[in-house]
Amino acid sequence: MMRNLKVIQRISSLNKSEKGLIQLSNKKNNYISKNKIRLITISSISKFKKGLIHCRCEYVDDNNIYISDFTGIIKIVYEKKNQIISGDFLIIDFFYSKKILIAKSIIISNRTMLTQSGFNKTFINKFLKNDTKLIDILKNRTSFYSGIHDFFNNDSFIEINTPTLVESPGIEKYLEVFSTNYYDINGNEKNFFMPTSPEFSLKEALMYGLKDIYELAKCFRNAGEYSNTHRPEFIMLEWYRAFADYHVIIEDCSRLFLFLLQLIKNTHLCQYKHFLINFKKYEIFTVKELFERDSIDLDNYSTNPDIFINEINRVLNCDISNVTKEDLFFKYMLDKIEPTLGFSCPVFIVDYPYEMTPLSEQCEHNPLYGKRFEVYIAGIEIGNGYGELIDPTIQENRFHEVIKEREIIGGSNLPYPERFINAMKQGIPPCSGVAVGTERLFMIIMGLDDIGDTKLIDIV
Repeated sequence: MMRNLKVIQRISSLNKSEKGLIQLSNKKNNYISKNKIRLITISSISKFKKGLIHCRCEYVDDNNIYISDFTGIIKIVYEKKNQIISGDFLIIDFFYSKKILIAKSIIISNRTMLTQSGFNKTFINKFLKNDTKLIDILKNRTSFYSGIHDFFNNDSFIEINTPTLVESPGIEKYLEVFSTNYYDINGNEKNFFMPTSPEFSLKEALMYGLKDIYELAKCFRNAGEYSNTHRPEFIMLEWYRAFADYHVIIEDCSRLFLFLLQLIKNTHLCQYKHFLINFKKYEIFTVKELFERDSIDLDNYSTNPDIFINEINRVLNCDISNVTKEDLFFKYMLDKIEPTLGFSCPVFIVDYPYEMTPLSEQCEHNPLYGKRFEVYIAGIEIGNGYGELIDPTIQENRFHEVIKEREIIGGSNLPYPERFINAMKQGIPPCSGVAVGTERLFMIIMGLDDIGDTKLIDIV
């Protein structure tokens, strides 16, 4: 809703000499030229005494006509509104009188073929849902993604464009995928997948001797991936640094988040809902430290699972008759930890149980844990990073373990990532990397409630 514009409750004093509504085709330009009236946008109505508005009728109800252009939407009352239907493109000749917006005439420049009941209200709903104007969201979105490119290009990263049709989409325990079939000129069939992450392809790129690389990639995840922070299709930012520790990637994240916030909002303080989040600083906690807040020893996850389950149950008081230690780990994270993270500044939680990090190296200080981190802002996971596993033998074994786990829980059969393993055998340098959900980050920077509000055309 455009709160900075006065909502017009009534349009009066119609010019009696005008015919009101007429059908225009190629006469539109002559009309504008003949009258020599300023052509303005809806967002600038209040700045001018008179002019022409090119707009579209978005919706007609009992009392109002909602008109829009690319800068916003406004609600008006018009006595002959029964002649206008949703979808009509209009030219409104208006002037101000005593702070009242008056329509001298409304001309239909192009009549829609839709009936009122058949008109899609998605567009108007997007305008009315947010305090922020849609055009501002779209312009800032453009600056946001341009800023990502500038950030990495200025740091001498090389942008990589990896395939969207892949032979192996990723091997993770709970993720489901989209697949499709390709037929060559002889009718031979080959199965491809949409990637859940560009990780395999980007690590393959490191095999060619590249050092610092990044990609903004379309990614796809099936089976229930739809909420205010999830969509089946989304844009992932992923980058890797060869010969770098994962704490370097954490510093990258902090610098990037601050850079993008200052680019869009010109401040280091991010206003999200009623929280003011300082992007100039960040905090780091180990997962073990966070569990210790409730006197839970996370070492027992790997060494004494029964003790771990009982300690979690002491806090959560839930039915543990048919759950695994992993189920309880995630429930504790979702209920007790994640909702507390990142409300004063971004928070990185590091060093997950090694069993839960199939693509990461073990921590030198404690082999029970793996070099994995997640970053949270306002209780929302923004990114997931690793000190990457580069030993092909260990990686093969870990993949086979995940495939067996998927069979147990009834997951779909996924092909073994042979190409990726072959790249690892050729030699991938020690490296660290991270995947960041860009639409979640942009949603927070813009103060929106749903990642669907960050784009003009949503998937569903």
